[in-house]
Amino acid sequence: MGRIVRTESGATRRRRILNGMAQALRAVAQRAEVSDDETREVLAFLALSLAELDESIEETAGAWERREYWLKVDRFRSEWAPIQAIYGRLDAELGVGDMARARGSGMELAKVLAERRLRLPKSSSTPWRGAWDAWLEKH
Repeated sequence: MGRIVRTESGATRRRRILNGMAQALRAVAQRAEVSDDETREVLAFLALSLAELDESIEETAGAWERREYWLKVDRFRSEWAPIQAIYGRLDAELGVGDMARARGSGMELAKVLAERRLRLPKSSSTPWRGAWDAWLEKH
């Protein structure tokens, strides 16, 4: 098997993922009525995005560990620890079908993302469509 070549850096990839999650959360928050199906789609999208984010975090940390940048790795992992904890809870809550707690994890994620200064483009796209089926395939 050949080497995987990524055209975007880890930081760019993480920023793209964070912006997508913030866009999904903002789209849901701006509406008065959100169906249960759409809520489930957005929560699944957040879980899939968090999984991709976790993968990116571990790739970056692994590269720094190979170079023995231990302090840098520790600071980096501690910076992302709250988001990784939310990912673990959200994935487990979706797995057992506890949508009430999953919504709570989504709200917690929204608070964490609000602390980061993300510039969100104005977009009418809905990348979370079909996320529930993709999440089910993964599990």
